Amino acid sequence: MAHSAKLVIALLHIFAWSFLDILEISNGTETDIYCLRSIKEPLEDPYNYFKSWNFSNNTEAFICDFVGVECWNSDEY
Repeated sequence: MAHSAKLVIALLHIFAWSFLDILEISNGTETDIYCLRSIKEPLEDPYNYFKSWNFSNNTEAFICDFVGVECWNSDEY
């Protein structure tokens, strides 16, 4: 994997974990979705890592299927 691709993945994980951990999401609220869009938009994605980031999906917890995003529910622990 190219150095730039590793950097994109690392930045993605840092941003996603930082924002999602603060928000403590389980289903994906409008704020969470806005946050992820704002992360995705300015980044270049030559290797299509964000291909799974489809914001037209309306199902519950759809952002949990995004590559690099992990969701959890504090009620499950």
